Amino acid sequence: MISLLWRIVKTSLIAFIGIIASHLLRWNGKSLSDRIQVEVAHSEQSGVVSELKKWGGEVTTQVRYKVLSTRAKLEKIDKDVIIEEISPREKLSLDKIVKKEK
Repeated sequence: MISLLWRIVKTSLIAFIGIIASHLLRWNGKSLSDRIQVEVAHSEQSGVVSELKKWGGEVTTQVRYKVLSTRAKLEKIDKDVIIEEISPREKLSLDKIVKKEK
């Protein structure tokens, strides 16, 4: 547990230092964070990002459909199962078998 907390703290510190460094470091008059922001904006305008969004939407839709259909099948199975009562005679024989096993 302490190890997990230490990893979280360490990762947070590294991320914090990275964010601060990207704001402080300058490259041709612009900070690294500004350059990253410009590059991300350019990539969002390209067709690749729209293709990825479209693909992600299709995958999400397929997964939702599978989950809903599986859930519906399970509910149908639950409704179709008929619980049969065990007769007292069968209960006694099962009890004897269980006692023998012990």
